[in-house]
Amino acid sequence: EMEVLMSAVRWLMYDWDKRKDHLLDVLKCVRFGLIAPWQLVDVKRNPENPEFMELMSYPEVQKMVDDGLA
Repeated sequence: EMEVLMSAVRWLMYDWDKRKDHLLDVLKCVRFGLIAPWQLVDVKRNPENPEFMELMSYPEVQKMVDDGLA
């Protein structure tokens, strides 16, 4: 499922200005609960990855990741 997330991130970031409106619809397809907790924590706290930083600036995305950790 991490590959699904990474593919979604790559697709969104390829043309962020046009695709950011689809952010939540795309990420709703990711089953965050099937991603290893350590990977989700890495997504939340990885300051070296600007793409994840951009995504985590959205409260809705933060909630999806947090729900996956629950």
